[in-house]
Amino acid sequence: MSDTNKNQKDKPVTTADQFDTLVTDISNNLSTRLSDLMSKLLNSAQDKLFKLSDEADNNEDRTRYFELMNQLRTLKTTIADNFNNNIKEYLLPAKEFEDKQVKHKSPEDYDFDELSLVDQDDMEGLVLVKGIGERANARYREQLSHLEARLEHLTLKSEKTFKADALAPTNFCQAFYDALADDFDNTNKKLLFGMFDAEITNNLDNLYDSTNNRLIDANILPQIRLSISGQKSSSQPSPLAAGNNETEQQSSFAEETLGNFSDEYSPGNNNISGFAMTASPGGNYRNSNQNLSRSHIFGAGSEGGSAVHPADNYADGSNVTPIGNYSQRMSVANGEYQHYTAGMPANQVSHVLSNFIGSSFTPDTSGKSATDNTEFYPQTTPQHFGHEEIIQALSSIQSLPQFTQQEKPNFDGEAIKQAVLQTIATTSGGAITKHINQIAEKTIDFIELIFDAIIDDENISDTIKTLLLRLQIPVIKASLSDQEFFIYDDHPARVLLDTIADIGVGVNKHTDDVYKHLDKIITSILGEYEISTETFQSALDDLNTYITEQEEITRAVEEEEQQQLLRKHARASVLKSLRAITTGRTLPEAVHPLVLKRWPTLMFNHYLTKGKENDGWTNIVLTLRSIIDSVQQITSAEHLAKIVSDKDELFKQTEQYLNISSNSKKDVKNIMALYVETVQLHIDDANFTEEEVNTAQETISNAVPDEETPVEEVVDKPLIPANIMPGMWFQLFMGENKTDRRCKLSVILVEDANLMFVNHKGELVIEKSFDDFNQEVASNRTKMIMGHSAFENAFKTVINRLN
Repeated sequence: MSDTNKNQKDKPVTTADQFDTLVTDISNNLSTRLSDLMSKLLNSAQDKLFKLSDEADNNEDRTRYFELMNQLRTLKTTIADNFNNNIKEYLLPAKEFEDKQVKHKSPEDYDFDELSLVDQDDMEGLVLVKGIGERANARYREQLSHLEARLEHLTLKSEKTFKADALAPTNFCQAFYDALADDFDNTNKKLLFGMFDAEITNNLDNLYDSTNNRLIDANILPQIRLSISGQKSSSQPSPLAAGNNETEQQSSFAEETLGNFSDEYSPGNNNISGFAMTASPGGNYRNSNQNLSRSHIFGAGSEGGSAVHPADNYADGSNVTPIGNYSQRMSVANGEYQHYTAGMPANQVSHVLSNFIGSSFTPDTSGKSATDNTEFYPQTTPQHFGHEEIIQALSSIQSLPQFTQQEKPNFDGEAIKQAVLQTIATTSGGAITKHINQIAEKTIDFIELIFDAIIDDENISDTIKTLLLRLQIPVIKASLSDQEFFIYDDHPARVLLDTIADIGVGVNKHTDDVYKHLDKIITSILGEYEISTETFQSALDDLNTYITEQEEITRAVEEEEQQQLLRKHARASVLKSLRAITTGRTLPEAVHPLVLKRWPTLMFNHYLTKGKENDGWTNIVLTLRSIIDSVQQITSAEHLAKIVSDKDELFKQTEQYLNISSNSKKDVKNIMALYVETVQLHIDDANFTEEEVNTAQETISNAVPDEETPVEEVVDKPLIPANIMPGMWFQLFMGENKTDRRCKLSVILVEDANLMFVNHKGELVIEKSFDDFNQEVASNRTKMIMGHSAFENAFKTVINRLN
């Protein structure tokens, strides 16, 4: 490319025509990219289906894959064209898009008791589109948020700009679903959507990046600063000296991440479909800030889960020295720590620990290694057993039943000390001739204080406390072997304790699969004689892998439970509204398909996607009320005059709504023909003179409009319980003479003033009304499970007590 052309390309867009051209170029580029992705998908799909058919275990599957392969070959061009056309609809100018009322596909014929609502197949389609789309939305959250901000800004400069959310992956999923139409059953649609997810929704990075870059080149918000909310994790270092560019960039990244995280769990930003507040299924509000910090430390999804501190360099020039998978830091200036631990200045913590244990916790900056630090790691003397002897004795007793198989949570520091002395005695002729050195003794006492605080923490179930106490000896060994255990939040032993408490928040039975896996991990640690930092890191990696697997399973279960619940509440609300409008009214058989089938479906889908606290719902209900009024027997000239005056506009509006809820133009025409014919029959049967009708028309024109009847009965709705949001955990009151349950708030149904609670597997446990829940909280029958780090909270409690 010549310098002249390059400069011309990089020149910022400034005129209205240039902005219009920019939008057109971006739209064409997007259409071309997505068309290419779809072509690759359809071509590769046939090869994959052939392979699946060849590898199938039975003839039924083999035949199904082969038939789908042939079907796809036949319809490939049609699917591609339909998909491209659907994408182009989303890329229309925002106003034109809204005017055309491009809506998601809605079902046509259903049978639900006396009404016809969405059937199971269409609900599965809705879940399919929403599930894959929302997961992709989360994956590309940052790119999309930047893109939407720029498109909103571009809207001010060009009316051709498409909607800011037009490029959301959910829209691409919907375009593909609509392109498949009714040519494939749900089983095959799920199979094709799996390929769509792999080939398209997982490969949108370049599309979003290139579009953002094109807008940046045009000077459309070249820089975007995300709003910062929430506080830095306690494990972050204190603010660093100005002028360190690398550090400033890392700090900005951390702040942006925290800002996004805080926004994600903000009550005001969790309105789903206009009426339900939900947490991401499988997500966990408890220890949310801790989990975010952990992903920075261990690199969620990275190989080996190696520990990475947010800032490799400190203000004083000290640095991080990786040891195995754990980053051992020397963040020291003038012999003092320069960061926070458990939310407290590490320097303050080290002084409290020094006073309690009797040894300095500030690193020796003279270059001595840990083994040379005889002050903290004392050698054997004539009066006291040395560090190595005590560690070996602890290794010998770490698997003893009295320390690993307790029925109730209990930590007995004196029993541990006696067991250590007895173990050492067995190797020296059975005589105990020395004492445990002061540092080891006081360290055991300090660990006892921490575990006592954990035992007293009501937010941790007794079942999980018992598991944590199985690690009492390994934790003592970690604290005796490594000063950093007390000084850094991200020590693997500390993070492991927190992670066990976090994943076990809803576990209260030893037969639970989660409990069994946690018990297995702890048993593997106890089986290691030489326990090191790497031992805890390996166990933590194992646990994080298990958590990732379980989150996928839990998310799927919870999504299904949420959809079932939302569907149930939507149907109940539609039935209630319909009965209120139709009770006592005559419904000619000819309008049954309109009033008892198509309109309930329209209302159901609107409620499911937008709720009913909006003008859209009000207009749908008012139109239905007018439809039913129009098919009643005409009893007065005024009634006749009003129907004649309003019918054409009513017919037009009714047909527009039917076109939203049905893809079949033929079906809409048939229903409208029956409706129009019914109204006309009533008009023809009316026995009033033209003069009476004209007089009535004049009276209607001059009359003062009556105060409009409310669409639905107005009632005082209970308020959403204060300070709660989806993802929070509660010790939930289940009723008189019933055992309380630990449950997570999954959905807040604002429209129905209801709360949905699930267990740690994502399964629905109970629904509660706002009123009942508020009363139970006020009476302390239901209690919030606080979302704090188990170890950090206990550590802070002990330090504050000693301080």
